Amino acid sequence: MKKIVFTFPLIIIIIFLFHQKAIPQNFTRVNDIIALEKKLVEHSQSIQTIVSDFIQEKHLAFIDEVIISNGKFWLKDETSIRWEYYKPFSHVIVIHDEEFKTRDDKGRISSFNVNSNPVFKEVNNLIISSARGDLVADKNFDVVAYESSDRYLLKLTPKIKEIKQVINETKIYFDKADLFVVSVVMVESDDDYTVINFKNRKFNVPVQDDIFILN
Repeated sequence: MKKIVFTFPLIIIIIFLFHQKAIPQNFTRVNDIIALEKKLVEHSQSIQTIVSDFIQEKHLAFIDEVIISNGKFWLKDETSIRWEYYKPFSHVIVIHDEEFKTRDDKGRISSFNVNSNPVFKEVNNLIISSARGDLVADKNFDVVAYESSDRYLLKLTPKIKEIKQVINETKIYFDKADLFVVSVVMVESDDDYTVINFKNRKFNVPVQDDIFILN
């Protein structure tokens, strides 16, 4: 299977450089994951929209320098996402009505149906669930929870081989005070990973449907 390279976190943070069972520094294991799951699910169900700035760090084994991008993120319900990169180049990714579209810095648009690729469909679900924070009960992942004084951390390892070939591990950090996702780390391989930090987060604010129309 050809490796798919994603430009987002893929939420995508988030999040390290390799599989490990050791407890992350300054974190301890959450004993009652059932109670945490209940809190996160109840909280995610209250979220209809998210609008946030983000800073993405792309770490690649063949490049010494970290690639840093800035942009804005929109989510509406469980079906619509827009990632818009402003710096260092313009690039837009939209997932809406089961269609994946991109527009590059020259205005060229490409698209395909999310359901045409079962692996991408699962990755798409992962992106949305990562932003919403409701992945604890996902049966496609082994989930381990940790906590520090101000953060919860979920480490997700895919159970499905095909997904694991795309995303090796995902780490999602939550602010304990409000249970919102503050960063996501997606590890694509032992040496390649993406970190997305969300800034200026706004929840349940009006988001027009046309923000997800790309033409």
